[in-house]
Amino acid sequence: MPTSPRNDYNRPSPSAGGPDALPLCPDDVPSRLRKEILARSVAGAWDAARQEWVLSDVFSLDSPGRCLCGHRPISECCVLTNQLNGNEVVVGNVCVEQFIGLPSERLFAAFRRISADRGAALSASAIEFSRDQGWLNEWEVTFCLNTRQKRRLTDRQLAKRRQINEKVLARFLRGGGGNA
Repeated sequence: MPTSPRNDYNRPSPSAGGPDALPLCPDDVPSRLRKEILARSVAGAWDAARQEWVLSDVFSLDSPGRCLCGHRPISECCVLTNQLNGNEVVVGNVCVEQFIGLPSERLFAAFRRISADRGAALSASAIEFSRDQGWLNEWEVTFCLNTRQKRRLTDRQLAKRRQINEKVLARFLRGGGGNA
């Protein structure tokens, strides 16, 4: 049965030894993350297990959460889904980039940019990700792609961009570090 990060996001796995056993910034992040990913994978070797996982969602928390490796606090979260067994885990953005090698930082940079400036353009990768998540319909995707490199938008285009950015941010920004 697949595990879901939405049910036990801040609860450490049994192998982690309980919440008090997790240091604020563990020195053994790579080994702890590998152990946790391997435990939830079909493959028994790290290189093969890594290939089973895909980035299925990203979100930002307004109160701190905890990465699968035990690192806390984190606010930029990535949901990874195992393509072979359906398991899901929540991992911090840094672990996804450094240890698993999935390109999440570009997405977070784009979402941070539109969070700071609702009139800013989404990056091509953020537009594609938002479409794949069902956050944007095809018209909105086409609009974003056609206007993302324009320096001057009409008032109506700018209003539409802001509306689309608000829609994306409503899905991206999540409250609470508990059950994400």
